Amino acid sequence: MHTSFSLFLVSCFFFVASCGYQLQPALQLSNDFQPIYVEGELQLKTALRRALKRQSIQITDSRSLANSIVTLSNTHTESRGYSLSSDARNAEFLVIARATLQWRRSRFNSERAPSNTEPKQSDTNHTPLSTKDASLVPAVELSAETIQLQNPDQLNAQQQESSLVSEELRSALVEKMLRLIRYHQAQ
Repeated sequence: MHTSFSLFLVSCFFFVASCGYQLQPALQLSNDFQPIYVEGELQLKTALRRALKRQSIQITDSRSLANSIVTLSNTHTESRGYSLSSDARNAEFLVIARATLQWRRSRFNSERAPSNTEPKQSDTNHTPLSTKDASLVPAVELSAETIQLQNPDQLNAQQQESSLVSEELRSALVEKMLRLIRYHQAQ
């Protein structure tokens, strides 16, 4: 009995390993990109800052102290009817949250370059980095969606569910942002 259970566990381990499943490691960024300044819509910005801090990434409240800047723009939520009830009213709504993320080096990042590296042309002139050099993640639109039940007879419960759905979508967007940053910093 013990041998068959051990064999089962070992085979499960090899099956999971062979399919490519891996736990995501913590986000590790070079010190060249830290601290990060996050700008954008308050709730999404706060959620991303919290997530980055949980990953032990240095965050700054001052744009001038940042080595890189994450800009969140075009944040909006939309909803549309998804299904109808028997009395021809909307029974479910598809709720979609969208945001655009851009990650770039700080405008004058080159001025704070370590002294043991050779100066670049932009270092000697104290001019901003070129747009090509500054962009770490070009502007990318991310979206998350979920389905929300509609019940006009219970307005209080509907409002509570709407706030929970908004928080769920915000969390989903932040997770996508972290994956995007992890992918691009590994490049």
